[in-house]
Amino acid sequence: MPRHASIDKLVRIAPSFGPTEAAEKLRLLAQIESAPRLTARDLLELHDAICFLRAYPDSPRVLRAVEAAADRLRELHAASGIDVESSQLENRGFPGAVVRDEFSFPALERLQLRYPGCLEIDWDELESQDPLVNALGLCVTSAECQGLDDIGLQLQEWFAACRPTQHRTDLEFLLFLFRNARLGEATRNLIFEGCAVPIRFELASVGTARSENISRVNRVRYQTRPLDRARHAIAPIARREFSSTTRASAKLGEEVIGLGLTALCSRNLEIRTLSNGNANDVTVVDCGRGLRIALIGVLPAYRDPLECHYCMLVFKNGVPIAYGPGTVSLGCCEVGINLFPEFRGAEIRYLYPQFIRTLYQLLGARYFFLTPYGMGEENPAAIRTGAFWFYRKLGFRPTNPKVEELAQEEERRLARKPRERSSPAMLRRLSHTSAYLDLSDGECRPLDLGAIGVSHSRFISESFDGDRQRALQECIPKVARELGLRGVYKLQPDAQHAWAMLAPILAMLPGLPDWSPREKQRMQRILREKGGPSERGVDRLLRGHRTLCHALRTL
Repeated sequence: MPRHASIDKLVRIAPSFGPTEAAEKLRLLAQIESAPRLTARDLLELHDAICFLRAYPDSPRVLRAVEAAADRLRELHAASGIDVESSQLENRGFPGAVVRDEFSFPALERLQLRYPGCLEIDWDELESQDPLVNALGLCVTSAECQGLDDIGLQLQEWFAACRPTQHRTDLEFLLFLFRNARLGEATRNLIFEGCAVPIRFELASVGTARSENISRVNRVRYQTRPLDRARHAIAPIARREFSSTTRASAKLGEEVIGLGLTALCSRNLEIRTLSNGNANDVTVVDCGRGLRIALIGVLPAYRDPLECHYCMLVFKNGVPIAYGPGTVSLGCCEVGINLFPEFRGAEIRYLYPQFIRTLYQLLGARYFFLTPYGMGEENPAAIRTGAFWFYRKLGFRPTNPKVEELAQEEERRLARKPRERSSPAMLRRLSHTSAYLDLSDGECRPLDLGAIGVSHSRFISESFDGDRQRALQECIPKVARELGLRGVYKLQPDAQHAWAMLAPILAMLPGLPDWSPREKQRMQRILREKGGPSERGVDRLLRGHRTLCHALRTL
């Protein structure tokens, strides 16, 4: 069936702006409104165009027309005759369609609360019920295990027979059983992940689809001029303070996390820092041009001793358009921004410096680096988009001298032939390196956390015969005495968790008892912040403790 001409034109004109383009978009949207029936391809292309135009509306009239078109998508889906279970719309985040995937326990907990009844175990896709049966043995009574082990009873039948009436779906009951099992949080999540439970996420409720997952804003920034394609120098932008920084309430923080989870899971994506996001540690910054970035910390139980884990969500006029991790350690931060496909090519050159600016201003990051994967190694998507040259033009430089030499040679070749582009083969050769952008004037460099981890394992083996429990029991009070910290076992659970992470590392450091009173007080403050509601300021404190930094690098 031929493509719908008006949708085809709308897709092509969507990223163009001006009075003529705005009028044409209104005309095309009006034509599409009267379309009696559309193909799956038409529906998907219209959906992407609506998502883009909601983020980049030309005018109030265009925005109203786009919102009306978005509201009609479910009706168009029904009129198209395409079944909800059809693979044509599956895993595309389309209203009323289905997403099939495996999600973590924390993500499912949040999604199920947000969209009750929309998520279910995809029994037809469960390859083997044995891992789930074995895991459920840890969640039910001993007598119930006999029912689970009954070879004549399928697991789905067991759920149908045993599910309480208050649970609308088998998944709700499963999450309830895991939630109430006598398992530690980390153990529970790991066991659940090992079950490989396939999930069917039906985008039935309004708000589940990509085009409906919107945060309402007080003021819309209309795009009346062509999109900014200029390159923006990162350093001066990163050093500019934000005019507006908002610490979100717990309620708003949970709403931001929910919007982000929906944006990712409806696209078959998940990032654990978001799934384990801390609603009490969400900060929103206004970057101008209708662009806002939410910085989200993780719950205390998921923190690490020497790293501060954060996730960033980027919103344009309330529409989630990108996400990425932001893990900082001693001023160094691995970065990676992921723009959702329907927004690629829009404002990435303006957005990326704002991404770095958020990490610089809010977390104190000064040195930014990318892994070889981010540069394209074993990453076909990065090769297709020419990621190496994108980051190089922003100021990132390879850590591999051979790749730097190759890049300079390729730059000279391209200068002689400006119409040419690097071939995929050349981009793959250039990808075999990490890359860095140093805004610290040489003060920061990444800490080798892997080496510290190995040193810690050797320390436990040599000092405690490999007994991890004994190491904790002896290190915690010993280090507490050396730092002058009293009542360590009376601390709140989050603070105790932070102490249990850091104390065994501090026990390895030579000369800890000889630290000055001021250095010991600083360490106590780091411990309090690490176990507090937010760890936003922890890395600045760690980096400012010169004696501690020097001792860690000796490991």
